[in-house]
Amino acid sequence: MSHWPTHCERCGADLAKVSSIMSKFNQDTICSPCKARERAHPGYKAADEAEVAAVRAGDRNFPGVGCPPVLYNPPCIAEQVAIVLEGQEPNPTVQIALCHGGVFTADPVLDTDQYRFPDGSELSVKRTNPVRCTVLAYPNT
Repeated sequence: MSHWPTHCERCGADLAKVSSIMSKFNQDTICSPCKARERAHPGYKAADEAEVAAVRAGDRNFPGVGCPPVLYNPPCIAEQVAIVLEGQEPNPTVQIALCHGGVFTADPVLDTDQYRFPDGSELSVKRTNPVRCTVLAYPNT
């Protein structure tokens, strides 16, 4: 009997059909779309830094800082756009965000665009190569 998860512990996706990886927030085994959502969460960098610090201190069984409950919910529009944009070239970001109902919430500053979507979620898109996204607000928060 295998002790490896057969389904994503966040969305239930069949891991025989998609790639999987361990979460930075906790010990969940998650699919690649859930990993993209996780990377777009504003707490991701702190969770990554906490894991690196724990490993440097000799803790090879660091349980993580805890997964934000919002990542167990279905993705909001900002997260859906982040999944599409993650790792892409910076050129199509505006078109993709606008096709999902996004509107600019701030004038583009240097290399970053911000969008608000109909469900109330907000996304920051850093036009680096590849693109990096951060969800600024989730619906009903």
